[in-house]
Amino acid sequence: MAAALAHRGRPGAGPSAAPGPLLATLEREPAGGAGGAEGIAADLRLDNRAELLGSLAGQGHALEAGASDAAIARAAYDCWGDGCVGRLLGDFAIAIWDARRRRLFCARDLMGLRPLYYRQTGEGFYLASEAKALTAAAEGPPRLDRRAIACWLADQDVPLDQSFYEGIAQLPAGHALTVEDGRLRVWPWWSVADCPAIRHRRIEDYVEHYRELLLGAVGCRLERGGETGLLLSGGLDSGAVASAAGWLAREGRLAAPPLRAVCFNFEQVPGCDERQVSDAIVRHYGLPLTLVPTAEAWSLADEATAPDADDPMMGPYQGVLELACAAIRESGGRQLMTGQHGDMVAGCWLIDLAGLLLAGRWRRLEREVRGFARDQGLPRGRILKDYLLLPLLQTALPRPQAGSLRQWARAVCGREPAASYPEWISPACAAQATSALDPRTLGGGRNGLSHAGRARHRLLFMPLQKMVTTWSGRLAARHGLTHSDPWSDRRLVEFALGVPQDVFHRDGLNKWLTRAALAGLMPEPALSRAGKVSPEPFFRESIRSHAGVTIGRLLRESRLAALGLIEPRRLAAAVEAYRVGRSGDTRFMQALSAELWLRRHWG
Repeated sequence: MAAALAHRGRPGAGPSAAPGPLLATLEREPAGGAGGAEGIAADLRLDNRAELLGSLAGQGHALEAGASDAAIARAAYDCWGDGCVGRLLGDFAIAIWDARRRRLFCARDLMGLRPLYYRQTGEGFYLASEAKALTAAAEGPPRLDRRAIACWLADQDVPLDQSFYEGIAQLPAGHALTVEDGRLRVWPWWSVADCPAIRHRRIEDYVEHYRELLLGAVGCRLERGGETGLLLSGGLDSGAVASAAGWLAREGRLAAPPLRAVCFNFEQVPGCDERQVSDAIVRHYGLPLTLVPTAEAWSLADEATAPDADDPMMGPYQGVLELACAAIRESGGRQLMTGQHGDMVAGCWLIDLAGLLLAGRWRRLEREVRGFARDQGLPRGRILKDYLLLPLLQTALPRPQAGSLRQWARAVCGREPAASYPEWISPACAAQATSALDPRTLGGGRNGLSHAGRARHRLLFMPLQKMVTTWSGRLAARHGLTHSDPWSDRRLVEFALGVPQDVFHRDGLNKWLTRAALAGLMPEPALSRAGKVSPEPFFRESIRSHAGVTIGRLLRESRLAALGLIEPRRLAAAVEAYRVGRSGDTRFMQALSAELWLRRHWG
């Protein structure tokens, strides 16, 4: 198991251990056995050490100021029991063995930055940071979980607690687990009900509150993360992180470790270039810059870039990200910092017209409709139908699958819309994917939030986003880096769910609050032009000009077809339609990554 996780560093075996992967086994003992040694296995970074140390001292659990994060987490459990996890701020996966009660307690951070997989057998309980460590400990060969692969191929969320291996489960983000007397219990340690309502009298107060949270989230990750590579695109989210880091270092607000900006050079696909924004930030703060040559990492140009053994996730730009991680590590970096959750926290066009109407804010409602129509080039009737009438109906009678008035009406009448699966999956695969549908992953339930608040909650906790988060961390770990994302900070997440949703967008401008908070942090030339440029032309050029040989090889003697999961002729037609520009559907990438995964890791 340790060998399978060698890329993550030395496993932590006790309170004073160095940071490393979470790795532990708890073997079943004969009746009357002596019991294991009390201790903790953890992969964590705590951001509220001073607060915890003070609270623990007040409860009679005093620790030295230099105590490790693991020792603090262990003491927090001794002091507050299972409730300790709600007091921990940071990224973590922890496993605590309570020898006195012969009880194992595990927990994972709210946004899932640190993974935790487990397997329970008649012989014992095993847990680790990656599924491959658990397959290494199994007596027989691993077995594919067909329902998980069916969900993946059908472009459907894989259940949060599932892995792609039979018998191996994943602890969902924001959940805790106990094993006692052989019984396993899993529950969410956090609820949206825990978010206090945040109401300020002036919009300027929301801006100031938000700015301080963002600066704090970036600062605590810089202080303890070592030399940091800032993955910087032309979007507002990564630009906010890089600008906040540069400002904190320049203002002397922290003893910042060395910073380095890492940007992509799309020289051969100019339509993807974002350096008019990133260059302005780099120059303003004097950041060392590494340019990643994307032409060396065309998607599917060969089979060298492939999914990890844990799952078939392979983003279309994985090769480019691999080059970025390698560059950061080569320059001495220890941490990859991204803006991954920025859209979910404060963007994605969640314009709250229904909330303004219900609050009787008529003038503001009219101004937002006018601004949204101007910015998006949409007729007012379409905006009122999709962004006002449908949310109001969904508030009265929520139908999670409904994305239009027609679908909502069909759902209310009892004729639920069928899931839209790729045409190249087999009927058997579609049936397996349908059987795995979990209403909880579709965003049902009121949660005490407005319609826009529920939509924000769904974005923050959707299973695919959690899978991408795990993939990003694993990719960084393969290059000896720790992945951190300030936008995943629990304080920012709770702010995003606790404020009125209309503060994020004003006058039809997406991410208005983020832009307002960045005034004075992000240089004006970058702030005025920031907006994510889609890298899709790079992927299309990859498929059109560089990936033909690899795709042909993957489609011949298809492993997925042998398993009865796809119809290869239809899959080939879908790839060809995209290649020649007749289609924009890229879901075929899921099948191709799964083919690579099966060939690389399943013999």
